[in-house]
Amino acid sequence: MKIFQILAFASFTALLFLMIAGCGSTQSDANSNKIRIQLNWFPDAQHGGFYAALLNGHYEAVGLDVEIIPGGPGANVEAKVDLGRVEFGVANAHRILLKRNDGAKITALFAAFQNSPRCIMVHEESGITDFKGLEGVKLAVGSDAAFYKYMQQKVELKDVDLVTYSGSNAKFLVDKSYTQQAYSISEPILVKRKGAKPVTLMLSDLGFNPYTSCLFTSEKIVSERSEMVKKFVAATKQGWIDYIADSEKANKEMEKLNKEHDLQALNEGATEAKSLCQPNVDTQVGTMTVERWNELVKQLQAIKMLKPDFEIGVAYSLDFLPQ
Repeated sequence: MKIFQILAFASFTALLFLMIAGCGSTQSDANSNKIRIQLNWFPDAQHGGFYAALLNGHYEAVGLDVEIIPGGPGANVEAKVDLGRVEFGVANAHRILLKRNDGAKITALFAAFQNSPRCIMVHEESGITDFKGLEGVKLAVGSDAAFYKYMQQKVELKDVDLVTYSGSNAKFLVDKSYTQQAYSISEPILVKRKGAKPVTLMLSDLGFNPYTSCLFTSEKIVSERSEMVKKFVAATKQGWIDYIADSEKANKEMEKLNKEHDLQALNEGATEAKSLCQPNVDTQVGTMTVERWNELVKQLQAIKMLKPDFEIGVAYSLDFLPQ
């Protein structure tokens, strides 16, 4: 009997220890200075400010140990943030709204690009100079096709053969009739260096201009770790200010992580990015406005990608933007 009691007490003590340890671990995680940020794509100029913040010590200065995780075609960054696998993510404003429409509880905090680099890339030899010229072409578009649906409402696209965009420029380089989605800070620079003569048709000229490279987190983290969020956003803003002023250091780091972009391509991308991040000297880096977010909601509802009764709620927060 005594042996049984001893064993029972030992089991209870072990269980109690595990419960206490588990509670301690949760508390430790909640207060941890270890922070992960998941990128939406391979590192390039759209992520330069995050790397500048890391390399120039701005995250460390506010007591945060930050790891930047490169993305790619299957990054699924919104889900990772929503599920708590990472603390922060980078995505475009319309994707944040679309994922919230599907139930994700995520909140945008900072918009690195005030103007979108999204464009349609065509060959100069095609003679196409505007969106109306996209007649009878083969157009490669990815699964994130909100901009294409918007195009369809604004322009009569005749006989366009829509194909899946693979993330590669290979077909564009061998076919002068081929057109594809692109970012003005990336693909046009890469194909030009391989002999192509790209022309970019900017989607913002049509009126579709969602904030790009938005920093976002989960509603849970906003609620439970607001001081950490405030520090992270402030350090990120300083990183983007640094990158706009001098991109060399961050670009050298990203060159190691992205085999498709060498330093020259990254430097050219940064030059293009600077005017998109800060269109004029009066524009605060990272700023967001209620008007821009509401306009985007209406545009996505018009192309039937958001529910008619969609409420923007806490899809974004202006509370953490440093003045």
